[in-house]
Amino acid sequence: MIENRQAPQNNVSAEEDKKKKRNRLILIIALAGGSFLMVICCLIGIFADTPDETKKEEVTIQEENNEDKQEAEDKEKFRVTILDPENNIEVENSEIRVGGKVSITKPEVEVKVNNSKVEMQEDGSFETQISLNDGENVIKVEARVGEQTATDSQKVTKVTKLDKLWEALDKNIKNREGYDIEYAQEQKQAKIKFSSDSFWDENTMVSGAYSTLVKFGKEAFQIEGVESINVIYRAPFTDSYGKEGEDDAVSITMEKAEFEKFDWDNLKYQPGIYDRMVESCSKHYIHPAVLKNIKKDKIYLP
Repeated sequence: MIENRQAPQNNVSAEEDKKKKRNRLILIIALAGGSFLMVICCLIGIFADTPDETKKEEVTIQEENNEDKQEAEDKEKFRVTILDPENNIEVENSEIRVGGKVSITKPEVEVKVNNSKVEMQEDGSFETQISLNDGENVIKVEARVGEQTATDSQKVTKVTKLDKLWEALDKNIKNREGYDIEYAQEQKQAKIKFSSDSFWDENTMVSGAYSTLVKFGKEAFQIEGVESINVIYRAPFTDSYGKEGEDDAVSITMEKAEFEKFDWDNLKYQPGIYDRMVESCSKHYIHPAVLKNIKKDKIYLP
């Protein structure tokens, strides 16, 4: 006798319910006296739906793999880039603008520059001003959304005008002993002093001052804000009262515009440099005790 079964649940389709009823019916008939072949057929019919279930499992696995892949791609795409300033630059200012962009523009993205939160615009861009310390500064930008974090960093070195002037001295004179450098902001003038008590004679003293002006000037006049250079050579003197003390032996000043008129390399060891310096320098002072002993034809650029 065939029993009436409970109606299928709502989440089971009519087609699936029909197949189940059919399979059960065939099985009952087979068990009631059907042939062995019919039993086999019933079993095949009952398990005929198995491939569909396998397909469902395969689809589920594929969807999970796609989700994992998408998550990995999102992480790969999530990055922050510093666009300004350039990396490893030197600046003189005490503050600098930092700007950049985040690849993901979701509202929940949080951006920090050196641990200070900054506002991100709708297009993913951001900018802020930060203070710089003397020497090397590391600018670090961090962007975070959910559990994802992206970072970028740049190095900026703050240098002073004096730092650059000392570097200019190092490049061509290559010796700091006895030298001192000052910079007058208002006059835009670099002042370099050299003190010694062992000059060979007055001619080498004056020649040395001229040479310092040329060697130092080639580098120093390339620095922004340097429009004139004053070279001072100091030496010990004894005054009319017998007192000894250090005083300016030579003090010469030349403006940048005048300096750049010369091809200094072609003037090495050439005669007449004394007269040219007197004419071209805005200041040309030689201590009387030195001036009385110099010979113009013995003064040259080494």
